This record gives sequence, C-alpha cells and structure tokens, in this order.
Amino acid sequence: MEAIAAALIAGIIGFFLNLRESKITHKRTERLNYINEQIKSLYGPLFLHVRAGYEINEYLEDKFERKPIQDLTEIELEEWRVWANEVFIPLNMKQEELLLKNAHLLIENELPKCIVELITHTSEMKVLKNKWEKGDIAKNFSHPYPHELKSYSESSYLLLKNEQKKLIELIK
Repeated sequence: MEAIAAALIAGIIGFFLNLRESKITHKRTERLNYINEQIKSLYGPLFLHVRAGYEINEYLEDKFERKPIQDLTEIELEEWRVWANEVFIPLNMKQEELLLKNAHLLIENELPKCIVELITHTSEMKVLKNKWEKGDIAKNFSHPYPHELKSYSESSYLLLKNEQKKLIELIK
C-alpha cells in the first residue's frame, strides 16, 4: 500500500514538474518568437541601413577632407547633393519607414530621442530635395542626422541577438 501511495505521489509530482517545465518552455518560445520578429522586422534592417550610411558618410568626409558642408566648393557641394539624393535620403527614408511600420517592436516603452530626431531630419531632407529639384540650392539644414542612432541601433541589435542566443540554448 505504501509503495502504491509513493508511486502515486511521485507520478503527481512528476506531472506538475513537467507541466511547470512545459509552461516555462512555452514562455521562452514566445519570447524567442517576439525577439526574432524584432530582429527581422526592425533592428536587423535598421542596424544595416544605419551602418551602411555611416560607412558612406566616412568615405565622403575623407573625400571632402572633413570640411563642413558650408565650406564645400560648388563642385563638391553638387557632388554631395548627388550622394544625398541617391544614397542618404533613400537610406534615411528606409530607416524612417522601418521605424514607423514597426514602432510596436521597439525595446523601450518610451520613444528614444534619436528616433524622433531621425524622423525630423528625414522630413527636412525631403523638403530640401524638393527645393533642389526646383533649383533652390539650399546649403544648410537645421536638423542634422542623429549620430546617436548608430550606437542605439548597434547596441539594441546586439542586445537582442544575445538574448536570442541565450533563449535558443535554454529551449534546446
């Protein structure tokens, strides 16, 4: 009789331990799925676009000997406008689109300042592009690209990749 009771108790304990482990695994899987979505739809592409923009900007700064835009010659300024129209503005617009479509995937509860600054900068660049197309060659803009976006996108991406890796190991 004692053996039956012990087996029954062991079975019940085993059942609840398995149930608990199943719930933990389910929560980890849900978290992993959410992180995968954050990486796929927002932070991965954002990191790539920001990084590409920085690499291109470094190239141009070297080419123009790190002169401020207002000190560029007319020929240099014309080349800069081509790069802005063909590369920077489209990259910024892709970043803006990623953020607007996927704001629900942001890690933070509050909107990071660098994201608001990116939207502001991109909006201003769209207006400048329109003016350039109409012959109004404005040299300056008041909302520079938010340099903090580089560290934000990189640190957020790496944070999620590390958490993803840990969850994959735990679920195995």
